[in-house]
Amino acid sequence: MILYSRLASTSVLASVLMAQLANAEVTADDVWQNTRDVFATFGGDISASKARRGDTLSISDTNIAFQLPLRAGNISVTLPDFDLKESGDGTVSLSYPTTPIYEYTVEITGKISISGKIETNYDNLRYVASGSPGDVTYAYSVDNVNFESTEFLVEGTEPLDLEFKGSISGMAGTSRVAVTSLVTIDTNLTSKTQNATLSFEAPQNEGIEMQITVEGQTGTSRIVLPRGGMDIMNLAAALRGGLSLEGSSTFETYETRQITKKNGAVVSDHISTVKNYVTDAEVNANHLKVNANTAEATVSATAIDMLPFPVSIAIKSSKSALLLPWSASSELQDFEMSGSFTDMVLPKDALALIDPEHALPDDPVTFSLDVSGQIKNIVNWLDFETVKAVFDSGEIPVELHALSINELALNVFGASLKGLGEATFESSDMGKSKVSLKPTGSLDLSLIGVNTLLDTLVGIGLVNEDQAMGTRMAISTIAKPDPDAGPDAMKSKLEINDQGHISANGMRIK
Repeated sequence: MILYSRLASTSVLASVLMAQLANAEVTADDVWQNTRDVFATFGGDISASKARRGDTLSISDTNIAFQLPLRAGNISVTLPDFDLKESGDGTVSLSYPTTPIYEYTVEITGKISISGKIETNYDNLRYVASGSPGDVTYAYSVDNVNFESTEFLVEGTEPLDLEFKGSISGMAGTSRVAVTSLVTIDTNLTSKTQNATLSFEAPQNEGIEMQITVEGQTGTSRIVLPRGGMDIMNLAAALRGGLSLEGSSTFETYETRQITKKNGAVVSDHISTVKNYVTDAEVNANHLKVNANTAEATVSATAIDMLPFPVSIAIKSSKSALLLPWSASSELQDFEMSGSFTDMVLPKDALALIDPEHALPDDPVTFSLDVSGQIKNIVNWLDFETVKAVFDSGEIPVELHALSINELALNVFGASLKGLGEATFESSDMGKSKVSLKPTGSLDLSLIGVNTLLDTLVGIGLVNEDQAMGTRMAISTIAKPDPDAGPDAMKSKLEINDQGHISANGMRIK
């Protein structure tokens, strides 16, 4: 009996699912409307021509126009023509011409006008839409995409020779667009390689070339957009209306390069590379939250006018995090900031210029800082016009109420510094644009190896005896020996009370 009930339940569930799948279909008109709904959320004016030929809807002359804030000008984008073909199975395939061209114009009223085209080429593009009206999923893949900026024109300023081009290979993903009272876009993406190059030459024969190379990208995101358009000068209103973003991405390798030239000759060449670069971000009405981690990073630079050889720095790993509240509130709001790196290897050739005998320890440098606290925002920071008005009036738009140093650590040349502390702040109004912060709190510090490092710096001639003596005297006013931690160890406890008195290790110094 139990087995029969389970089989019956399973059959009913399968029937319901099959019925839903059978009804899940979209037409070309559904897909076009879904696309227009996305464009409309950004507040642009959309115009296009469409023509129906049997099972194919052709979209042509598509233009999206945006007015810049404060009537500063406008932006116009013309999309390439494309066809939406109904496949007969409830899906719609999208196809572009052989070389799709995107045209754009940016006009700043009374100042400058920029126009140009971006030519693209898709190798084996597959783009299929499925789902139901108002809830469409786009699945796409392409073996290779090439893009290049052409016919770049600038009016109202000196000519600028600019070139922008790149390619993406092995790209695939899905994007689901659900339209209700909000527009929700869920995406996932993978790609094998991405390359982009931007170069320009100014009239003074100075040129800059920037390159970006990405290997092995994966990413997911969710974007929620309010319907009816957004005002870029008041994104706080859009956030209150439902705007939000969250996403994460991973790059196996991320490399940037910048080359500076003068009269055709290379002046400097900077390359930075990171591996296993992982980021995630969250944006909503309350805060911005970002985390970024790397496993390996290297930075190398050649500056011919400054150094006769390349300089390279390697970092084993790094982490950074930010939690920043940006909405106005009568309540206290938490913020967090942290950053760290481990095993930074400094350039030996550069160190040899100041330390030819290698007297300085070559231990890798490590650093960590973790700060948190509480603030009270008086304004919505993404309401840019209001923020400007507050600053113009001389008012202070944010109040600091608490600050904690959860971790402070630095190890360099055999010396180390560690610290922990916390403080609260009381604000007192001293008149327009003048606010006094009365801190109350303490800071604990420990220093190891500082005197040994000073002796080494004196020995190699970077610091003279008078400078070293002055540094030791300054440290001794706030720190005392810590024999439990070693022969060259010091510690300090700095405190400030509610009367503004400052003491070091129990002795008042101010």
